Amino acid sequence: MLTDLTNKHAAALAAWTATVGPAGDLVAEGEAFEHLVSAEIDFISYRCRSAREVQMKLAYVAECRSMADSIHGDVDADGTPYHTLFLASLRLPSGANDLLGEIRALMDNGEN
Repeated sequence: MLTDLTNKHAAALAAWTATVGPAGDLVAEGEAFEHLVSAEIDFISYRCRSAREVQMKLAYVAECRSMADSIHGDVDADGTPYHTLFLASLRLPSGANDLLGEIRALMDNGEN
């Protein structure tokens, strides 16, 4: 699912940047821009289900300047900052946290 959202955002970003005007300007309106905003919200608000997904999500943000800039400065339709949504999406469900604790305990026991 996260890979699909990453690909969706990358495609939407490419489509929007392809709309650059003759003066080299990108306009924050129109169908391509609306698709980009939708892809951003979908990616940012997707709640990670595993530590691997957290790593993947952080890696994409580190690689994609546009996504990083949006997370840093944009807000959703309700006025919630994107960074608030993004940080909340990185919190693993309680079951995943329990599983990570079990894995850590197994690893600690193996090192003793």
